[in-house]
Amino acid sequence: MKKTVVLALCAGMLAVLTGCTSVSTTDRLSDMRMGTPKTNQLVQVNAEVWGVYLFGFIPLFSGSASAPGNTTVFTHTVRQDYAVLHATNAARSKNATKIEAMTVLFSSSTWFPIFLIEKNVQVSLTASK
Repeated sequence: MKKTVVLALCAGMLAVLTGCTSVSTTDRLSDMRMGTPKTNQLVQVNAEVWGVYLFGFIPLFSGSASAPGNTTVFTHTVRQDYAVLHATNAARSKNATKIEAMTVLFSSSTWFPIFLIEKNVQVSLTASK
């Protein structure tokens, strides 16, 4: 009984502390512009989706594919297409119409105990209005 309660508490804390989707944007770039003539205002967007996987393959908790800040359970959402979707939606919400540059970074790390793997995909893009 005691082990079950401890395990349930650990699982609950893991659910609260893991798996996240975040998006941040800014258009405050010291009035930097792009194009000829330099009329297009720039927007910088960073999006990240990460989660915890059992043995690196079975998703336990991961960031939401549809709503930044939410967590999903047993769903594989740490994917490039979801991170790019969040980033481009955020750029569009800032009235950007063209992507000037985009970078994608994948990473993973082992947590204690060693069968829990944290996976992460980050997208950074510069768009113009």
